[in-house]
Amino acid sequence: MSRIRPADVGLPNSVRVDKAGASAGFTDLHVTIDTCDLTCPGCKHTMTGHGSYAKRMAHVVGETPCTLTVKVKRYRCKRCGATKSADVPFASVVSPTITDALEEHVINLLRRRQTITEVAYACNVSHDTVRLVINSVHIKKPKLPCILLTDEIHAMSYREPGTGKQVCVFWTCAYDGATGYLIDVIEGRDASDMDRWFAQFGLDERKHVVFFCSDMHDAYLSAAKRWCRLACMGVDRFHVAKTGVSCMDDARCRLQKGASNGADIKRRHRKLAANRGKRRREHEDAPWIEVEKNTVCGMLAICDTKHSHLRQAYLTLQPCCIWQDHHWTDRCECEKALDSWISKASALEVPEMRRFAKTVARYKRYLVTATISHVNTARAESTNDKIKELKRKSRGFGTFEETRRRLLLAFGAPDAVEGATAYTRRKKAQAAAFVSKSSKRKKKR
Repeated sequence: MSRIRPADVGLPNSVRVDKAGASAGFTDLHVTIDTCDLTCPGCKHTMTGHGSYAKRMAHVVGETPCTLTVKVKRYRCKRCGATKSADVPFASVVSPTITDALEEHVINLLRRRQTITEVAYACNVSHDTVRLVINSVHIKKPKLPCILLTDEIHAMSYREPGTGKQVCVFWTCAYDGATGYLIDVIEGRDASDMDRWFAQFGLDERKHVVFFCSDMHDAYLSAAKRWCRLACMGVDRFHVAKTGVSCMDDARCRLQKGASNGADIKRRHRKLAANRGKRRREHEDAPWIEVEKNTVCGMLAICDTKHSHLRQAYLTLQPCCIWQDHHWTDRCECEKALDSWISKASALEVPEMRRFAKTVARYKRYLVTATISHVNTARAESTNDKIKELKRKSRGFGTFEETRRRLLLAFGAPDAVEGATAYTRRKKAQAAAFVSKSSKRKKKR
């Protein structure tokens, strides 16, 4: 065996580390813990040596997992006969079979959005050990940001035993609109669930929220109105546009039955939607809105004359897309243009577009606020896609608490979750510092 420095393998300097041979790597290390005589916890008498035992521990050196053979001394009190083993200074509080460095490495791998199987394979430990690390991390209380975004994720689906009806379970995710970090995961998306989550924050914390933006889910907006009264409420334009396209598809499926060129109409509509940004860049100096209207009319004028309602629906949806693409700075002009579109869409003979106009009129105030403020849920939607990808790679998530910890580790702020060993040592250091300060104050008095 050859002696090596403990700092080279991430161990404290108070231990002795040997490797199997001079040319061997760090895969198999032998560690000896040298400690002084202990004090008996019962009678406070000095304990003497009483043999030793060896234990195997999983460790990591850099990115390479290795195994430690730790020689731990035992002590015995001659007065009361009590026995005690020496403490392992680098052991994790999660499990005595892993070190604190391995625990930190597991947390870092989870922050890189790896699955439990990938982490277990990379660290050469079992899946249960990785789950122990996940379930033992300390979650700090979330802080409300200036821009609060909410969106839901699909947790699971099941069928009711009696009726066989399929039930979908959704969880709500709260995001920081400025940084994109995940703030918290809420079990459910109903109004009661949102009220329970907002109730944990004080009035001063809720005043910190300046803007709240979400989709058209009424539970989010009503909860934000009750708890964040000083915040501006907004509805993302993406969800409104998605509703408009869905209504347009419903109208097309209903009106294109028996149409000779229904596929051609659909293809032209997609071409118009895809090239709208290109035409906008080409007509920077000209009034591009008028150019867009002329282009739409020219492209759709050749449609089947027997389906004038479908042409009207297309021609009505296009100004709504133009309104969303416009860079509005004045709220009055923005509301005036949207009211004009709502009145035109409400007068159509297409029921699907009238339904869409009714939806836009219902959320008009929130939609205009989000448009003027240029705040949207793009960061939330992007993170939701990454969560879905992690869920697909993981073959689904487990319990809510474990999922909450995993998502906060992967998508939350760096200080949102703390390892159990680091949390325990930090609390002990704070307690020791408090005791020392108190003793110094007593001496001064």
